[in-house]
Amino acid sequence: FGVEIMLENLKKPKTVLSCKVQTLIETLPEEDSKILAEAIKDQEWKAFQLANELRKFDINISDRTIRHHRLGNCSCSKI
Repeated sequence: FGVEIMLENLKKPKTVLSCKVQTLIETLPEEDSKILAEAIKDQEWKAFQLANELRKFDINISDRTIRHHRLGNCSCSKI
């Protein structure tokens, strides 16, 4: 047809979802969200201790998920 192909680099975009920690932070009421975000950043909170305390509030998140988020090894670090 004599038409130059312009779409040779057309690729399906990758969908990157936030991890459970970030999703939780985004869905909690504002004040709770701030408290949780600070607790996640606070390295004096051991991940297992934080996970155990959150369970008391019916928030089920594993210490492994918290550690991955802190280390930047979770999916939301790619957003």
